[in-house]
Amino acid sequence: MTMSPQAKRRLIIGGAVLTVLLVATPFAWREFKQQRAINLAEDARILLEDEEYGAAWEAAKAAYALDPKNIEVARTLANIVDLAEPNKAPALWEGIYELSGEKADLLAWFDSVMRLENKADLARMTERLATDLPDASEALHRRAQSAIIHGQLEEGIQLSQQAAQAADASADIQFAYVQISQRSSDAEVREAGLVWLRQMAQRSDSTGLKAARWLLKAPNTSRDQLIEAAEKLANHPLAEREDMLTEIVIRRSTGEQSMEELLADAQALFTLDDPAELVELGRWLNLQRRSSDFLALVDFETAISRRDLFLVWVDSMAYSGQWEALQQIIERPRLPLDPFTIVLFRARIQDELGNDRVSNLIWGQAILAAKEDVHKLTFAYDYASKLNWNEKARDVLERLALLPMAQRKAYEKIIELDQSTGDMTAMRDALRRMAKKYPNDVSVANDLAYTNLLMGEDIEASAETAYRLLQESERPYLANLMTLALAHYQAGRSDLALEQLYPLAIDWSEVRPGWRAIYAAILAANGHDKESQYIMNGVNPDDLLPPEREILKNARK
Repeated sequence: MTMSPQAKRRLIIGGAVLTVLLVATPFAWREFKQQRAINLAEDARILLEDEEYGAAWEAAKAAYALDPKNIEVARTLANIVDLAEPNKAPALWEGIYELSGEKADLLAWFDSVMRLENKADLARMTERLATDLPDASEALHRRAQSAIIHGQLEEGIQLSQQAAQAADASADIQFAYVQISQRSSDAEVREAGLVWLRQMAQRSDSTGLKAARWLLKAPNTSRDQLIEAAEKLANHPLAEREDMLTEIVIRRSTGEQSMEELLADAQALFTLDDPAELVELGRWLNLQRRSSDFLALVDFETAISRRDLFLVWVDSMAYSGQWEALQQIIERPRLPLDPFTIVLFRARIQDELGNDRVSNLIWGQAILAAKEDVHKLTFAYDYASKLNWNEKARDVLERLALLPMAQRKAYEKIIELDQSTGDMTAMRDALRRMAKKYPNDVSVANDLAYTNLLMGEDIEASAETAYRLLQESERPYLANLMTLALAHYQAGRSDLALEQLYPLAIDWSEVRPGWRAIYAAILAANGHDKESQYIMNGVNPDDLLPPEREILKNARK
């Protein structure tokens, strides 16, 4: 059958359209996927900023599934993986760097490896950094960190100095060099770091201001150097009132001028007809033990004009030892204080006057009257802590621990208080109660196991807890590893204890003192005496719990 011209034309046009569709559809689909991936990645970044981590995680994974070759999409996923699944982050960053070849991606890859705290992996990554970015300040800084983690302090200082001297060095990298240089045993190396800090202090920007502030805390500073540094700080273009007050304090402490001569300079920094400024001046004068000057400046009628001013004024009276006068003042009308605060003040006044029995009675009645008022009880705890009334503070915390809305924080404060007093039995008992209240809290379980091990109790059960927590954790946290290492050590397996900690890529100078003491004990028990001493450099024994001090002492016998 012969086709009409119209039918032929329709067939040709239809075929052409079909051909175009068949050819164009894959490209259109690919374009759609790529754009969809970009949009999802942008959504993920916004969700991450809003701390919607779960949704950000899902959006980033979906974006990556659509277009894994898009570097921005991959970076978005990698940044979230750094938080969600850090064990998987290095491989992802490696792939991104192979695609981009950009410095930022190599540094992100290095950081992801460093977070996993494995010395062997970190050493390999450091070699890659040295090969690909030999002179960049950020790379040199990271290599310095790696050297220090591997116990090569002097090499780390040299690399840090090179990083600070690089043209692209940030202020943070330069401050890091100054800080690291002060850990050297070589006086010339330490002085070189301080020379660099003095050069930084010449700058007129915020970096120069920060450097000028740091100079005041520099070790082995002579009297003349201290006065000179204080003057430079006060005269810095960005200096704040606190900096100028610091200069006044230094001039007084060095005997350059008496406080009487400097008092006018200090007062000139405040607007005396502004009550808020008077509050700040009063606090500063009280810190300088010049309360009488504030009392001469502010009378009772002015003081009661606002609560914060009156509280500072009362502190000045207290610093001046005017307790009998305060006993009368606290009974006057129109005081800008609530009745509960006044009662607590009465308790303190009676305590200062030596009437312990009356003070305890007033305090006890106030706490009973507070009942379940979290605000009042919290204020009472803060007040007792400020006065070092530890028994009263603990009693208030025990009451707060009975209230659901304040319970968790109260338990944490109880443990902090017991740590500060070194009462291990009380701390362990509080942790046991917490473990019952929060049976699924891994931090509480780990802290209880660690405390039991410090006290030499429940060693095997605590070791089992440490094993379980490590197995259940997505990544090995240092707290869990410390507990397991301590379990091995207390069970006489010091070699296994060392295996837990020695491979870790950690700068131990940044670890809390108690853990450093335990690691130092483990090192000493394995014959690494020099490293044991190095780990404890700069640790104040008073910052250790009694069992931590004892464990370290016994290991070094």
